This record gives sequence, structure tokens and C-alpha cells, in this order.
Amino acid sequence: MPTPAIAALSAAGQSIWLDFIRRDLLTGGELARMVADGRIPADLEPDHLREGHRGVPRLRRRAHPARARGQDAHAIFDALAIADIQGACDVFAPCFERTHGADGFASIEVSPLLARSTDETLPRRAASRSRRPPNVLVKIPATAEGVPAIRAAIAEGISINVTLIFSVTVYEQVVEAYLSGLEARVARGQDVKDIASVASFFVSRVDSLVDPMLEARAAAGNAAVSGAARALLGEIPCPRAP
Repeated sequence: MPTPAIAALSAAGQSIWLDFIRRDLLTGGELARMVADGRIPADLEPDHLREGHRGVPRLRRRAHPARARGQDAHAIFDALAIADIQGACDVFAPCFERTHGADGFASIEVSPLLARSTDETLPRRAASRSRRPPNVLVKIPATAEGVPAIRAAIAEGISINVTLIFSVTVYEQVVEAYLSGLEARVARGQDVKDIASVASFFVSRVDSLVDPMLEARAAAGNAAVSGAARALLGEIPCPRAP
């Protein structure tokens, strides 16, 4: 059963995402146990997947055959990441089915090296190159080049986790791309009911930059300035771009 805090958030319509994955969590069954007893919610956004692969002898052994075939580091990591996310999707599948697709997702990102290339992002979406579980989200950044790829992916029926959103203006572009992709499917007579989408505002990235500035202002200012600065710690809103 979920912990009281997670159950309360769930009742309020909120989902929490685990922000890392390690291979041993999958192979040792710990991830499944964490989900089963409610210590974590059943959604995964593994921004720190690379960190989970560092220094693990078993993963180095897994990578050895690929190195022997002459694959480069990016191709090797891609194959390992896809395998791990497929494993996570399997763990989360019961939750995905129980909630009728409201929870139980795992995300895999397109290489950040492709963030400025629409043409390369489209054919290299990680989930389209292998078995694609219904509860996987492909992470595509909301760059000027990424937004057209988001629309095209939605039109193909691929569920997307949109990242690198820092302003309301960009969010509006993402919403338009999402709706336009759905409309393209409907116009072709294709189903849209199983397409999921997440739009991730990177508020923590803004906070990590602004909070030290606020702390310095709080330390140097008078009582009124210090109080106002401290009240904004961790609370910086996302402004509308001009």
C-alpha cells in the first residue's frame, strides 16, 4: 500500500516521479519492492541514468561485446539505457494497467546531442528503435528544433515527456505542438486515446541559480529586503517571456 503522504498526493491528482535509476535496483528486485510497498510512486524520469551506470562492473561486462563489435560509447550507452528502461516499464506495468494509464510511466531521453536537430531527433527517438512498451515516454527537449519533433512524434502515436521548458511562451508552443499532433492523427482516422504527454517545467534549475543570489541579498540587505528575499527562496515563478 502507498505511504500516507503518497496516497494523499494521489488523491489530490498529483504524481511524484523518481529521478534516477540504477541497474541493481532492477536486477535485485528493489525497485519492484519499493513500488509494491509504497516507498516510491510508480513513475520514473531517469535524468541521472548515466550516474547509475558508472563504476558498475556488471555493466562494463555488458558493454564489452558491443565494444568488441566496434560500437562507440554513445551507441553502447543507448543500448544499455533502453534495456534498463524496458525493465523499469515492466516493473511499473501493473500500476499502469491499474490506473488505466494515469501512472506507471518511465521516461527515456533522446540524446542531448540532438537537441538542436529536428531531422536527427525524428529518426533517432530511442523508443522507436526497439520494443516500445505502452508506458514509456520519450523525452524530447522544447528547443526550437525539438518542438516540430514533438508534434511529429505525437502524430505518430508516441507518448512524449517534454523537457527544457523555462517559460510560459515555450509551454504554449509545446501545447500547440501536442494538440496539432493529435489533430493530425484524428484527420487520418487514427486513435488518440492511448497517447500520454508530460510537460516538465525545470523550476529546480531556475531555483538553483536564483537562490544563491537571494541568499546573498538577504545577508546584505536591511530587514525588509532580507525578509522579502528569504520569502522567495525556492519560490521563483516562471515569468512570461516578452
